[in-house]
Amino acid sequence: MDKHAKQLARLQHELADKRQGTASGRYLADFIFGANDGLVTTFAVVAGAQGAHLAPFTVLIFGLANLLADGLSMGLGNYLGQRSEVDYQRRQRLGEIEEIEKFPEMEKEEVEEIFRRWGFTPPLLQEAARTITADKKRWVDFMMREELGVIEDHPASPARRGLATFVAFAAAGMVPLIPYLLRLSGVAAVQASIVMTATAMFAVGASRSRLTVQKWYWGGLQMLLVGGSAAVAAYAVGFLVERWIS
Repeated sequence: MDKHAKQLARLQHELADKRQGTASGRYLADFIFGANDGLVTTFAVVAGAQGAHLAPFTVLIFGLANLLADGLSMGLGNYLGQRSEVDYQRRQRLGEIEEIEKFPEMEKEEVEEIFRRWGFTPPLLQEAARTITADKKRWVDFMMREELGVIEDHPASPARRGLATFVAFAAAGMVPLIPYLLRLSGVAAVQASIVMTATAMFAVGASRSRLTVQKWYWGGLQMLLVGGSAAVAAYAVGFLVERWIS
């Protein structure tokens, strides 16, 4: 089998691949994304409030308000983004189906032209084109990918992905607030919040290794660096503003 025949066989396999099991990976990405932002932003709010020497009850109010508002914003933002992507892919697919039904010969010529650009020559060129156009779904999939550059990956439900982001944000964002919910004293609450948040940040950062080739400990350390930097900046702002006002 020459290289073009192998290329055609590989393409057929890719077009037939339904990519089963990808939804769980996307949910994991949404959970990590939401948890990451929930920890960083909520702890930054806590740090800023501490820098301004606000009362623990005030810190709790600000933290919970941020938790709800920012969590909903992230969840809805993810939902709208995924919904737009799904709608775009559906619109492109319907348009391609319509073109194939109305102008089949022209679309077949486009398929041949694509294979020609890949270096296919007769008679394998015509054979490859017939293989693709023999099945309508495979034909549409091919044109979506090779002509329009749209790679459909059968995304999970946009609503569920938005919900996953919100739930992860809210759950992780509660960690810095737990000491305040338990009504610990000022210093004890701050210390407990730092320890609990740092531990959670490292765990969330380390879990990113399931989605990347990065070592788990580097992911955890990077997360600590990002979260710590945000907390220091927020604390400094709170401290300086409190000094300026008073």
